[in-house]
Amino acid sequence: MSTQYAFGRIVTSGLVLALDAADRNSYMSGSTVWNDVSGNGNSGSLVNGPTFSNNSIVFDGVDDYAVRTDAALKNYTTITANIWMYLTSYISSYETYISYNAEEGTLVQGWGVRRSLGATFQYWGGTGNTGIKLYKNGVLAGSSVSTWATVSNINTTGSWEMITLVATGVSSWNTHNRFTIANRSDSINTATNMQAGSFILYNRELTIQEILQNYNAQKSRFNL
Repeated sequence: MSTQYAFGRIVTSGLVLALDAADRNSYMSGSTVWNDVSGNGNSGSLVNGPTFSNNSIVFDGVDDYAVRTDAALKNYTTITANIWMYLTSYISSYETYISYNAEEGTLVQGWGVRRSLGATFQYWGGTGNTGIKLYKNGVLAGSSVSTWATVSNINTTGSWEMITLVATGVSSWNTHNRFTIANRSDSINTATNMQAGSFILYNRELTIQEILQNYNAQKSRFNL
């Protein structure tokens, strides 16, 4: 099952959240709301003045981020999170790209992807998970059954990339109930200098064929 969004057809089976800066139903320049066009009403807020440029949301790396705060996403023990992002520059270690109910240090809560040290990136799936996987442009970059794992060279500055996180069997949560883009969900002090073109979230694990479908649906938009 797929549907037409601003740039191509994406998988919609299990879709619970869809943000697309190129879709005027999702975002209008100057707005502080990034509307969910999945039909589930999971819209987010843009905080501290992210700007709009070239059909993407631009986060300044100082204090900008996008946030949705509620417990709805907590109901999903298996997720596939997919973001098209352009990392403008590295600012600091542990700057975070996507995060839901993170817990700094042991990364035993929620799920997310962040920079670690150098060109190493951490991805996590919380206590009780039965597996986490990370893909770059539809290609598997790493997998693990531990709470979190690291992988090198997932994202480099100056290029658009589709980063996909799969976390299965997530069962342990904290109390923040907050999802963020370009910052860490539990402590808003790790702002990232990046652009986000779109973000989509599913309540199931997508197959590699489905992940590639999403990549092929939008890659021309990012000149890939």
